[in-house]
Amino acid sequence: MNLRITYIKIIFRMGILTFLTNFFASCSDTRSAFKPGFLAAAGYYVRQGKVYYYGGFNNASAKELPGANAKSFEVLDEISHGQKVTSLYARDDKHVYYAGELLRNADAQTFKVLGSELGKDNNHVFSRTSVLSNDPGNFVELREGFYKDSKTVFMGDRIISDDPKNFSFLETMDGITYWSDSKGIIANDIRMDSADFHTFWILRYGYSVDKNHVYLIEDASLKILTEIDPKTFRVLSQYYTMDENRVYWRGKVLPHSNPDTFKILNEEVHCSHDGERAYHWNNIIPHVNPAKFPDDKRCKYCNDKEVVF
Repeated sequence: MNLRITYIKIIFRMGILTFLTNFFASCSDTRSAFKPGFLAAAGYYVRQGKVYYYGGFNNASAKELPGANAKSFEVLDEISHGQKVTSLYARDDKHVYYAGELLRNADAQTFKVLGSELGKDNNHVFSRTSVLSNDPGNFVELREGFYKDSKTVFMGDRIISDDPKNFSFLETMDGITYWSDSKGIIANDIRMDSADFHTFWILRYGYSVDKNHVYLIEDASLKILTEIDPKTFRVLSQYYTMDENRVYWRGKVLPHSNPDTFKILNEEVHCSHDGERAYHWNNIIPHVNPAKFPDDKRCKYCNDKEVVF
């Protein structure tokens, strides 16, 4: 009985080992093209004198790179934050590739990696496989993913400004990087040309002001909050702001709110009140009297009907 159990265990383990070998490993033979295992790592593979690119788990098969020279083929690793990172760029003695796609007109001998999706040779700067700039000699990194050449400023593969001579860093605040050029203010890749540069002031959580308006960068878009008084505007928290007249939830007015008595009950669940009304988001919670709120308990949550302590 014990011998039978031992034999069954051996057969089971051998089956598991065979399965895992086929499941994880890349395999090839003399009769067919390279076929990566089910969970083989994405990237470039050289097999039997041919070069392949495999996109990973979601790709049905590896793609052979026709014309690639397997003997001179190399992946162009990059250095990121002091660490060596495998790049999607690769080359042989004549060609350059990004994620298995050929970079047409790229010079393999002078090509080098600038970033995870950027590279250049003596003639061009490439974003993935597309030409980004024809001025590689003047192409430099600024900061926070911004680059420029002698004519253009880029954020990634997007053109941000055509005034690199006057393009200046202002500040990075809460994930938004602010710049200026001779035409106005830029927040990440959003132009704020209506903003007055001389009175422009950067605040927290995507807000900024000038002498005329309050601005909000939200969901990668610019909102000009024309009904808010920029002279008395204050940022209270990520969601709540006020001027001398009213309180706002992400730029939306809390109806009939009194900024003199306003308090945030629970920022995480968007509960607040003034002396007379309680609010969920920017909506009044009807039939709730803030005067009856306990002073010694924390608000747990609220909705459009009640406040719970």
